[in-house]
Amino acid sequence: MGSIIFSGKATSTTQNITFSQAASGTYTVPANTKSLEIYGGAAGGGGGGGGRGNNPTSGVCGGDGGAGGAMSYARIAAPNLAASYTWTLGAAGTGGAGATVDGNGGASGTAGGNLLVPGVFFLAGGNPGLGGSPTGVSGNTAAGTVGNLGSGGNGGAGFAGNGGPGAVGTSGNGGGGSGGGLVITTGAVGNGGAGGAAGTAPAGGIAGGAAPQQPAPVAFMCAGSGGGAANATGNAQNGAAGLLSAGGGGGGAAKNATGNGGAGGAGGPGFILFVASL
Repeated sequence: MGSIIFSGKATSTTQNITFSQAASGTYTVPANTKSLEIYGGAAGGGGGGGGRGNNPTSGVCGGDGGAGGAMSYARIAAPNLAASYTWTLGAAGTGGAGATVDGNGGASGTAGGNLLVPGVFFLAGGNPGLGGSPTGVSGNTAAGTVGNLGSGGNGGAGFAGNGGPGAVGTSGNGGGGSGGGLVITTGAVGNGGAGGAAGTAPAGGIAGGAAPQQPAPVAFMCAGSGGGAANATGNAQNGAAGLLSAGGGGGGAAKNATGNGGAGGAGGPGFILFVASL
């Protein structure tokens, strides 16, 4: 640890760090704490599963990406510290199953759980991505909603063609990209959409693959995960699972009698981090 020189005397600072992804718990503030920082992220929403169809006019949709969970932090000086802080944290959203029957849409994912630290903050979990339609109509165009104290990015919307990208998080984690769609008349298959970037970080997710974790503005902020690619001759690709608090990618679309729609990726789990400066 470094030292801070003040009035000719060296004052060292020790940090007590506690990280948890437990559903609930109580953190006891250490004695002689000078300040406490609390970082939190709600869980990301799961991506929707890809559809399975054969409509020559409209094509088939991949599933929508899940939205990222909200994220925030608070810094509390010693005079305002409570003796302890409790939290409750909901589970990460699950990805929707891809369609396995001709002419069916994929299942929607589930929402990510909220994070509550009473007296400090409430953070909303990411909304789920809707399942891809077998008739080429987008499941929805804005899978996410604004979270309290910082929003996760919306998930990408699915359509017949390349998957839509997830939205950038606003002081939150990125939304998942949607799954690739399928154009029946030409046999063209769409790639999965890239995940939305975390906060103002420049890089997004990787289409059809896991997203990189972003170093800024907070090390725990993550981009949304990529959507799965469509497949006209076999099973479509699954959406990638989200990292911490980020949205899961949507599953790719498939053609009747040849394969199943890809499953949506799970949302990233939420977390809480306490950093006490002693």
